[in-house]
Amino acid sequence: MKCPCCLTELELGKRMRLETITEHVCNPNGEIALKDSYHCPNVECQAHKDEVVWNEDGERYGFKNNASWLNGNDAPIPSFQRRMNVEIYKHDENYTLFTLFGWRCKIEFKYVSNDNGDILKRWRKVVWIKPNNTVYISGFHMLRYGISKIHRSWNKLGKDPSLDWCVSDLNGYVEKRFRNEEWWRKICRVFALIALKHRGIVGENQHV
Repeated sequence: MKCPCCLTELELGKRMRLETITEHVCNPNGEIALKDSYHCPNVECQAHKDEVVWNEDGERYGFKNNASWLNGNDAPIPSFQRRMNVEIYKHDENYTLFTLFGWRCKIEFKYVSNDNGDILKRWRKVVWIKPNNTVYISGFHMLRYGISKIHRSWNKLGKDPSLDWCVSDLNGYVEKRFRNEEWWRKICRVFALIALKHRGIVGENQHV
């Protein structure tokens, strides 16, 4: 992976407890798993000066001015996170179409990217913002997102069974419980439990 600030090849650093977004959402009170860290060795690079590090998926840890990132993207090239920064977190083209009874109708642009952050496809989508300023997200969308994350952790464990953070991600879906739980969470729990058992890993809770 290359530094998204100066394009220098990143170097492998020490193992650190770097919390992933999935760990934070699915198991916020759990222990953060140790992960490899990567840093820019170029002493002239601002990312090096700010002691910024990334995990193997490209998630950034440490403050850095967005103005210095290539194309405004703070993830290494190539990386999973660099693609996610385009497909999920790119919002600069969005705008509000109209407001009605407290609901806002927005036009948001969606993208398909590669791990280099190049936009391969772009289209518009209508998004409704509720009066309490939260986005209305359908259960089918959340189900697709959850299953894709579970499949990714399952696939990585197949290549390297020692990846504790993948086990932690999957256990988060199995162990985390919510009052009046949505149907898509229950389905994700089943898929996560199947993934754990298929990799020969026993979660703390083995029932759904």
